[in-house]
Order: sequence, then structure tokens, then C-alpha cells
Amino acid sequence: MTRRRHPHFPPLATLDLRLTESRTPSSRVVHLRYQRIR
Repeated sequence: MTRRRHPHFPPLATLDLRLTESRTPSSRVVHLRYQRIR
């Protein structure tokens, strides 16, 4: 919720991204996740 990259993002996607970040602190993986949900 602190990061507001995509204000039009659904809450579920944000939660998924948060979990992914916790599991893999790799920015690349997170970025890929962003594109995937997008």
C-alpha cells in the first residue's frame, strides 16, 4: 500500500505482489509479476 505505482491496481494484485516481494526480494521478479498481472 505504501508503493503507489499503479493506482488502478486491484487489491488482490497488490497483495500478490507483496507476497512475491517477501518471498523474492528481487526487483526483477517483482517487475515481472507486475507485467504479468497487468
